[in-house]
Amino acid sequence: MATIQMQLLSMSQVLPMLVGILAVAIYVAYRLALPRPIPGIPYNKEAAKHIFGDVPSIIRAVSETNEIWTWFAAQAVKHNSPIIQIFGKPFAKPWVFLTDFREAQDIMMRRTMEFDRSHFVGDLFVGVIPNHHIDKLSSDPKFKANRMLVKDLMTPAFLNDVRENGIIHGKKLTLTGLCAGNIYYAGILSRPVARKSATCQWPAVFCSR
Repeated sequence: MATIQMQLLSMSQVLPMLVGILAVAIYVAYRLALPRPIPGIPYNKEAAKHIFGDVPSIIRAVSETNEIWTWFAAQAVKHNSPIIQIFGKPFAKPWVFLTDFREAQDIMMRRTMEFDRSHFVGDLFVGVIPNHHIDKLSSDPKFKANRMLVKDLMTPAFLNDVRENGIIHGKKLTLTGLCAGNIYYAGILSRPVARKSATCQWPAVFCSR
């Protein structure tokens, strides 16, 4: 009997301790899961207090406008800063957005050894074009191999002789005629124009006339 009482007493002492340890572990895990802002870059204070960060705000904006980029631009205006950080992915580093044209141009054209492309845009297309070099780092061998395949498509000879004169010019004439014949029907014309714009690019991509 005494042994049973000792065991019950021991369990009654251990149980609160286990509950306390579990509560502390949950709290520590919650704190570690919270977004970690980069010092010195403006961000939404409320978003930093939630595990999902800015995700709920982004979802609301997209559901209302079917557009995500306007929300990003609005954040730069909101913070009155050319550089902001967005917590757009749980348990991940913040996204840094730079809206200053000259600084962005300097980074992309002159500081390529310091900065590389992010996976943000690649994540948007990975389901459609999983092997495209748009989400590959410059050091990735696949990036260099893919670029070798398409490098000739950006040469002056191809752009001027094949793409412009042989393909795009004819499509432009068709598009101009379409616009001239339907100038007063802007609502009806929008879809044909969109399709014709895509048609202009299609032959250039597949090198067909």
